[in-house]
Amino acid sequence: MQIPETEKSRQGRRLAVSDIHGCIHAFEKMLEKVEFSPEDTLYVIGDMIDRGPNARAVVDLVRQTPNMIPLMGNHEWMMLQYLDKGPYKRSWNHNGNREMRRWLDDSGSRHGHLSEEVQEVVDWVRQLPYFIELDDYLLIHAGWNLPNTIDDLERYLAKKATLQDVLEDQPKMDLVWAREEFFNYHCDELIELLTGRKKTVIFGHTPTVLLGDFGRTPKIWHDPSGDKINIDCGAFYGGRLACLDLDSMEEYYTEE
Repeated sequence: MQIPETEKSRQGRRLAVSDIHGCIHAFEKMLEKVEFSPEDTLYVIGDMIDRGPNARAVVDLVRQTPNMIPLMGNHEWMMLQYLDKGPYKRSWNHNGNREMRRWLDDSGSRHGHLSEEVQEVVDWVRQLPYFIELDDYLLIHAGWNLPNTIDDLERYLAKKATLQDVLEDQPKMDLVWAREEFFNYHCDELIELLTGRKKTVIFGHTPTVLLGDFGRTPKIWHDPSGDKINIDCGAFYGGRLACLDLDSMEEYYTEE
């Protein structure tokens, strides 16, 4: 999804959170801490569900708030795999899905049908974008892998591909699951070649304590190359929920 901000007026702040993982109390405290208003836009960069105490409350709050824009995370993706009996349907069972799976099963998912209320939520999850491109940022849950070679890059440039074209060529699984291959990938040159401008990648998925030496106080991770920022500070894993103001770079933290 591409949102050309230069073509619209924007009055409020742009904020981003990721990997809430059912930590509704930390999320509500964060909204209060940042004084979230109807003029602001909050990008929720995937993994609203699973692991934490109340995933459904997080989903309901995001769904009911027009100026919250959610993205697909690997946990939402696994939920759809479970419903669609996809090749990775069982991986969801090992990733803290108890609350959401019981909710789906009680609604009739095992028999191939869901209640109207649950179906509405599932349909909402299905339409979540895998990435959002802003004028100065690319928002994505995990990352991506291509292009891996100079030939790949030359092929994209030859056909005047956009950044959106490159990402849409990626397997959806990579966009929500990529880890080390993305951390070590310098994407600033590719993005500038494809878009004509610099864009910082904002992502989550991997707790920042695995990327930086933060001790017991996880913080937002800024890639030394300056091309990407990880805002997953492990809210469920005894860490903190982080929120980044994309305009001022101010960082906010709350705990469950």
